[in-house]
Amino acid sequence: MKPKAIAGAAVLVYVSGRLYGRCTSFSWASATPRRKVRTIDVVHPLELAATTVDVTWNMGIVRLRGDGGAQGGGLATAQIDISKEKYFTLQLIEKLTGTTLFQCNFCQADSESWNVMSKGLVEGTVTGSGILWNNENS
Repeated sequence: MKPKAIAGAAVLVYVSGRLYGRCTSFSWASATPRRKVRTIDVVHPLELAATTVDVTWNMGIVRLRGDGGAQGGGLATAQIDISKEKYFTLQLIEKLTGTTLFQCNFCQADSESWNVMSKGLVEGTVTGSGILWNNENS
């Protein structure tokens, strides 16, 4: 019998179809803001109307010698080429079943930050957003 809870170590991260082995953590948030639809002479809203769907994500990464950081992994574009930046796809797949836990198409990195510790690894965080996302149910 397979365990029902998914362990983080059992999740593979792909960037544009290529396995990205430097990911140490990943989180995402999806928001669907609603607008209250009102009419004349009614004091309460008649409906909550969906407006947009927004998805943002954060990826913790570890820096390796010669890997090029976020730019080398295809997550970010070098500053000199920012006007030519292209979209990429992020995908998180559970190893045991091959289930897609998260897939975000048309992603772009919004920021990256790095932390250098004297007795630890060089770790970074890349944050970004995407246009479309789905999981195993959508």
